[in-house]
Amino acid sequence: MFEVENRKEEYLRIIRKYKEIYKFKIYSYCNMNNHSHLLIKVEKILLSKIIKVCTQRYNTAKKETCHVFERRYKVFLCDKDTYLLNLVRYIQQNLIKDRKQVE
Repeated sequence: MFEVENRKEEYLRIIRKYKEIYKFKIYSYCNMNNHSHLLIKVEKILLSKIIKVCTQRYNTAKKETCHVFERRYKVFLCDKDTYLLNLVRYIQQNLIKDRKQVE
């Protein structure tokens, strides 16, 4: 998905743009070479719409029509502060693990 560094930047640019339009909050994220983690809170717009629009814009920017996500995205209800903290920790640890694999 993000074999080239500028594709990560393009993906983040699109996420930031639609974050402002759809008013969702990003608690944590991690873009690895082959996948991405996003911990977001949606308000009025359905998550499926956010994912669909961001995927379409990313493919348009790449001039491709392939799947951005290998599998369907996963949704977890996060109703406790401790679970939220654990999710943030998990996402950030992925980035640390990914960097160690590169070294």
